Amino acid sequence: MVAMLGALRADLGAARVPCVLDASDPSLVRLLGLPPMPYPLIWVLTHADLHTVPRIAAFTEFISIALRKKRSVFAGGEDG
Repeated sequence: MVAMLGALRADLGAARVPCVLDASDPSLVRLLGLPPMPYPLIWVLTHADLHTVPRIAAFTEFISIALRKKRSVFAGGEDG
């Protein structure tokens, strides 16, 4: 993925990459007319022994909320 993004940034062609990448990188331009690709579910996992540790629980809650707020970006919408 890193090499492909480097080639895209160097204007060496076109590639299908997650919408969230072009939303966060102004050097990439979205090609219009292509249907969005479905994303698999994103799972936030912790070890069974750690999910009740306060700092782990706090991070899990934080990252879950942050990902939900960006749901439209993952679906091809604008930064949200």
